[in-house]
Amino acid sequence: MPRGTEPLSYAIFRLFEDGEARCAADVVRELKPAYGRHKLLTERDVDEVMTTAKENGLLDEAAAELDDGRLRISFSLSRYGYEMVKRYL
Repeated sequence: MPRGTEPLSYAIFRLFEDGEARCAADVVRELKPAYGRHKLLTERDVDEVMTTAKENGLLDEAAAELDDGRLRISFSLSRYGYEMVKRYL
């Protein structure tokens, strides 16, 4: 399915298939060209999707750092998450 036509949450998980860790700001920046008009493509909403995915075992926390006083948490796809993305998305 071409990017921009699949649900936003699917596109978020597909970004992580390359093995790179990303924070919410990275995800928003990368998906903006295809999903720029999507009302849930905000750092806050993407962070919520990623945090929920971590709690469900799909993502692992990869790094945490302070950026201008804000905590930025980067995530990567867990082994379980990779299997689920390959199987269902």
